[in-house]
Amino acid sequence: MPIRFAIWAAVSTAAQAAEDKSSLDDQEKKCRAVGISKGWVESAGPYIVPGESRTRFVNLRDAENAIPALKKLIEAAHAGEYDVLVLWDYNRLRDLLDQVAKTLSSYDVQIYSVSQPVEPIIPDEFSPYTSDSESMMRGLSQIISRAQINDLRRKYKFGMPARIQAGLPKGKAPYGFRKPPGRESDRKVVPVADPVKSLIVIQIKDWFLNGQSLWQIANDLTAKGIPTPAGHPEWSDVNVRLILKNRFYVGEVSFGKTRLVTDPRTGVRTVVDNLPSRIITAKGAHKPLWDAKTQSRIDEEFQKRGKKYTGIQRQRLSNLLYCGVCGARCWVEYPGGYSETRRAWACSVNPKHVRRKDSDVLPAFIAKFQEVLQNYVEEPTPAIEDNSIKLSEKLTDLTKRRTRLIDAYEAGVLPIAEYTSRVSEIEINIRNTEAEVNELNNASEKIVSRADLVELIKKNLNDNPDYIANEPAAEVNAQLRKLIRAIIIDKDEVAIQFIV
Repeated sequence: MPIRFAIWAAVSTAAQAAEDKSSLDDQEKKCRAVGISKGWVESAGPYIVPGESRTRFVNLRDAENAIPALKKLIEAAHAGEYDVLVLWDYNRLRDLLDQVAKTLSSYDVQIYSVSQPVEPIIPDEFSPYTSDSESMMRGLSQIISRAQINDLRRKYKFGMPARIQAGLPKGKAPYGFRKPPGRESDRKVVPVADPVKSLIVIQIKDWFLNGQSLWQIANDLTAKGIPTPAGHPEWSDVNVRLILKNRFYVGEVSFGKTRLVTDPRTGVRTVVDNLPSRIITAKGAHKPLWDAKTQSRIDEEFQKRGKKYTGIQRQRLSNLLYCGVCGARCWVEYPGGYSETRRAWACSVNPKHVRRKDSDVLPAFIAKFQEVLQNYVEEPTPAIEDNSIKLSEKLTDLTKRRTRLIDAYEAGVLPIAEYTSRVSEIEINIRNTEAEVNELNNASEKIVSRADLVELIKKNLNDNPDYIANEPAAEVNAQLRKLIRAIIIDKDEVAIQFIV
């Protein structure tokens, strides 16, 4: 019977996934070619990780939860789906190598590195103690890998200040800038303004200084179909804030404002601010998009707005109102100048679709909301109840079958090979069923939680009919968003869409 194999291919970042040197496609092809040339049969996988660190996990369980491909690989090994895991080199598992190797070994699976080959043992003869050659090669690879990582981090720590002093950004040029055409691979080239994206950055600055909120700017950019700096279709206030706070646009480069701290016990990583003495700042070699006076105006505007002026996000019913004509989100406008009495909600795509005074929208919503709440009932759906009963019965049956197998094995009725195979299959079914039970329980809990929330809001409205209009906007919005998906408004009507 030929050896069965599966392939593991991984890189740490999305950018590395596109590099020719160790691209995912290249790794997979070479591993498959080696396996086939040896007469092996690919029986599982491949397991591909396109951009995920393998150096930050304290235990294998955390790594499995964060890297789905790793979880599938281990579950397939547990189920006996392959005999050898083929990878390009041991570095493809980084710090997880030893934990993964020991786990796979307990399932009678060996690791074969194409770059550091040690021929696998015939599966029927393999045990973790058959040979030391592979484990010695693996240990040596881990030492080399750790040394390489430390060397890269040293170069980064000591080389980055010199880069900043030369007026260059610490990494990729910020949104709105790019490397000159033809010099994209030159690490020392001075970034130049992108002819299109730089104008978007300037427009964001102008909108902000003209009084638009961060959310208004974000919604306008989304409505215009402009992708975010990360290429996503929808902008947020955070995207806009990061651009306006980035001093690269005023001609500064810096390094060390924050650092990443990893808890050695839990593996949790946290971004913390550095002390001012550790921050390195210099004049950039690039041409800025605006001058220091303009940046001061931006800083003053942020300070003036503070927590009291954050635009649509702090308005009552914020992020809930949508245009009844085109479905776009509505935002706050002040026709005729800033004044609480002039505040209105308008379609963010086309204000001609709908524009209604806030003093009209709020009472109309409250009246509609009270009307709907009288008949609003949250009950677990029959499907949830039926599925919950079926899954509970299935779980009970699987548990009994597992117990009977254990008893049969301990009594000497079942040979170990048959016992292991059948128990492994049942264990997988139990885990899958438990996951389905958890999903149903979570759905049921959400329904109960919403029911409690409805009763709370009803009580608040009975005790104080002006509760929605007078209580702090942030508190009211937080409650409504747990219950309501959208409030649809047109020139005359108000409709409410609840979260299902």
